[in-house]
Amino acid sequence: MIGERTSRLLVSIVAYRNQWLEVQAVVDSVLRAAARLRADDTLDIATDLIVVDNSESPSLSDSNVEALDQDSLRAGVSFRLLQGQGNIGYGAAHNLALSHVSTDFCLFLNVDVVLDDECLHAGLRHFANNDDVVAISPSTSSADGRKQYLCKRYPSIADFFLRGIAIQVLSNIFSNRMAQYEMRDLPEDQATSGIPIISGCCLLARRHAIDSVGGFDECYFLYFEDFDLSLRLASIGELTYLPAMKIQHFGGRASRKDLKHFFLFCRSALIFFKSYGWKWY
Repeated sequence: MIGERTSRLLVSIVAYRNQWLEVQAVVDSVLRAAARLRADDTLDIATDLIVVDNSESPSLSDSNVEALDQDSLRAGVSFRLLQGQGNIGYGAAHNLALSHVSTDFCLFLNVDVVLDDECLHAGLRHFANNDDVVAISPSTSSADGRKQYLCKRYPSIADFFLRGIAIQVLSNIFSNRMAQYEMRDLPEDQATSGIPIISGCCLLARRHAIDSVGGFDECYFLYFEDFDLSLRLASIGELTYLPAMKIQHFGGRASRKDLKHFFLFCRSALIFFKSYGWKWY
């Protein structure tokens, strides 16, 4: 048992103009993972699920919300939908969720993530056995089963340029550099601590650590909020890559979509490098 009382886990999902099936998929996976977690009474952890809809107008119908309510109730999970605040940004939306419930742990999720049934159990069991760990990153695959690398070393401008270009020849030439930046050499049969940066698309953390660093920095509207949070969390404890904690991630590379996302990416990059120091290559 992690503590002398029932501990609580907040699962915070940020949605923006998403289709119902996308929201339903991630919520269903959370409910299945929460059921597996609840089955281990040595941990004694209850789950609070909050979906923050950042859409300018509600994107979920009343029947959708009722379905989420009923499914969560049957799974023994407390559910809440936050909407009407408009598009306040990714980190700010998670901060809003944090402000509505007091918990011991928190899982920050993109809406385009699906959890493995063992995901929460593996992550929280690792916390129970490792007091020095304050945040965990999962093993991640794409929709077609390819490995995604969400752990990062401190980035350079060159890293982002090489990662974003679509010229295969250059990508091949600098493949070793990309492998180092994305920490592709991490073992898949054991946990690795001392990770510099972990992705915010699925980030499991101790609540006291999040509170002690002040949560997400809302200067980052989109992009780099997880880089910033990781560096601040790493200053007070260990960030760990845990292969036993598995997810599928159907998104990524959003900065390629359009000019607006590219602008937001560059704006957040400027804030990040001005705060932590420029590294050109």
